[in-house]
Amino acid sequence: MKIYEMELGTEVTLVILFGDKTLNLKSSCVGTKGKDILIAAVRVDGKVINLETGELKVSVMIDREQDKPLMWTDCEIKMVVAKNNVMVRIGSKFDAKEVNRRGDFRLAIGGAAKGRIGRNKEALQMTLRDVSYSGFAVIIDPNVPYEIGGPIRVVHKDEELKTVLDLVGKIVRMEDRNGRILLGCKLDLPSPILGKYIGEKQQRILANRMGNNSSNE
Repeated sequence: MKIYEMELGTEVTLVILFGDKTLNLKSSCVGTKGKDILIAAVRVDGKVINLETGELKVSVMIDREQDKPLMWTDCEIKMVVAKNNVMVRIGSKFDAKEVNRRGDFRLAIGGAAKGRIGRNKEALQMTLRDVSYSGFAVIIDPNVPYEIGGPIRVVHKDEELKTVLDLVGKIVRMEDRNGRILLGCKLDLPSPILGKYIGEKQQRILANRMGNNSSNE
């Protein structure tokens, strides 16, 4: 399948690589131009982030209900103006390939958090390691009691985005990390706030990385 054969309105994920980081930004196909697709520009604080730079390696992925996701790699990116709006024009000389998805994308946080584990009513200090659309992981001291399958609630405040994450779930796995304990947790219910936060946080990371490569257009 060629990238320009994508149907209008298809939700896409931009898989952006730079340095040792990977970001997954969601958008949708809003049009085509020749053999390319058009998506809305990425904006942070009203400024358009210029993705047309050699610092970034971009692939485009789409999900399919009954089959594996499709991905176009080594995409060519151009910032264009269409219908009086800044858009991202994306092309790829390669056909799409099926890829294996190993769970939801995880966004690294590494920030301080407070939480309660099991029936313990005491607020514990911990580190929120990462979050995804379906779960999260925390790092705790080895002397903190926990049970696989037991409840956990974690609160993390992101000062930059002025967002408070209140995560409630169950502990599903444990790993020993050099004397500290990593707990992998599954959310009890999907969180619209968390989904919005993951998108905004990735956009902020990208904006900070790109620095001056932005405009008010």
